[in-house]
Amino acid sequence: MTEVFPWFKANLERIESSFNQGRLAHALLIAAPFGAGKLEFANYLAKAILCYQPGSEPLAACGECKACTLFGVQTHPDVRSIERLVDNKGKQKQSIGIDQIRELTNKLSETPQLSGWRIAIITSVTDMTTSAFNALLKTLEEPGKKTLLLLLTDNLQKVPATIKSRCQILKPDLSHQLVINWLSKQTDSTNEQIEQAVELAIAAPLAALQILNDGVIESRKQVFCSLDQVLANQLTPQEFIAQLELEEDSLIALFAEYFHFIQCSKKLVRESTQYARVADQLVFDIYDKVISYQRAQFGGSNLQPKLQLQAILIQWFEFGRKLNHISRA
Repeated sequence: MTEVFPWFKANLERIESSFNQGRLAHALLIAAPFGAGKLEFANYLAKAILCYQPGSEPLAACGECKACTLFGVQTHPDVRSIERLVDNKGKQKQSIGIDQIRELTNKLSETPQLSGWRIAIITSVTDMTTSAFNALLKTLEEPGKKTLLLLLTDNLQKVPATIKSRCQILKPDLSHQLVINWLSKQTDSTNEQIEQAVELAIAAPLAALQILNDGVIESRKQVFCSLDQVLANQLTPQEFIAQLELEEDSLIALFAEYFHFIQCSKKLVRESTQYARVADQLVFDIYDKVISYQRAQFGGSNLQPKLQLQAILIQWFEFGRKLNHISRA
């Protein structure tokens, strides 16, 4: 990533100003939806701060010095990336534990080996356990000179107030026209297809671009209609899986949009009595589960997506059975 995504440019300008004045916050909490490029932005910042020979811009890495080279191959001695570990069976763990944060704290207290900065990137702060949060607080309160923590989250509401209050919070500008303009430069898709992809990705630009590249827009109506049929008990979970030929990654993205709009869109609720009768908490729980599957896959987990999707379909089918039973009673 040689340039910052346009939706992060305002954030970069603020950080550059603080950096130039020697007032850079010791902890930046980057809050953006899945598929908005949070990690890319965090890596851009880290590389630029560590660079020996920055370009004309204060935060623009040269890409050629020793620091840039080491960062590019993920061997920079003063950078730590924290994410969920993989167990001895190759399965990604459910959370970031206290031992990982304690080890990070110890590393950040050591003397830096190269440029003087020590940087930690926590790829999903909401994956941390309560004890891990507590262990991180001391570092946030007393980070040490030239120490920067970059915390990433898909859902700011899930980050404890004790963490948020000790960080500078950064949110991208995901305004509709900005995202549309960027996508139009990345693809030959029609305006209608781009609009549909943005809607499908819930305004996350990189996720929308992936949707356009995967060509799943035409499958959207079919998936939505089939999920409606599952809720109406007109289609079983097994029949749903059997009739679709989409990759699991694409299905998970479509599931996420379907449950997001049932939960959040008043228009859908007004237009469909079956949606109006669906419990908000049920839809929220299913949506949260789907997003967790997306993140796990993005993180390299070897979970079996088809089984996970089947479990959701069974839950959706059984709830529909209850609704139908009430209607007939």
